[in-house]
Amino acid sequence: MQIMDDLRPKTIADASGDVLEIGFGTGRNLKHYGDDVRSIHGLDPLVTEGVRKVDERIERAGFPVERVALSANGQLLRVDVAGRVPRQRPAPDLEPVSRRCLKN
Repeated sequence: MQIMDDLRPKTIADASGDVLEIGFGTGRNLKHYGDDVRSIHGLDPLVTEGVRKVDERIERAGFPVERVALSANGQLLRVDVAGRVPRQRPAPDLEPVSRRCLKN
């Protein structure tokens, strides 16, 4: 992870407006977004609602953050409160998600 942590600030520095972050994961990029970001739509196969550290990162963000759990291969990975991936479930219907992302 250290390599990614070193790359995050420079990679994200120019983001602005409404951002679609593909590969949102546990929200580790959130603290690196600048004042020009209005909102983040985080797309990831990880279902992280209820994971304390992720929820805290989102609460500290200075803009709205929407997490969308979506996987191209039809599988979502649920993350438990300890950060483990204990089970899988089928992906939701893609049409409502794409409409939400494209409407803004």
